[in-house]
Amino acid sequence: MVSQFELSSRAALCRQLASQDAANQTVWMAEARSWSRLAAETLHDEHELKSGIVARFFFAFRVAAKHRPTNRPAEMIEMMKSGASISRSSL
Repeated sequence: MVSQFELSSRAALCRQLASQDAANQTVWMAEARSWSRLAAETLHDEHELKSGIVARFFFAFRVAAKHRPTNRPAEMIEMMKSGASISRSSL
């Protein structure tokens, strides 16, 4: 996957070429707009991806925080073998 930075760099290069090549200025500017649009979409997609990861971590830590750790592993193993549910009151 191409990064947002690389896409923005390509757009900048096309704008530079447009200023240097008057005969093909329209073509270079169209290319620059295309790369800029792709860069904006990539930035939006990267932001959504990061937001999704943050939400998953938040949920995982929130669920983990509900369960208090115990220093009684033998008791925990016995409870798991017997099929009993572990509650805060039993800890």
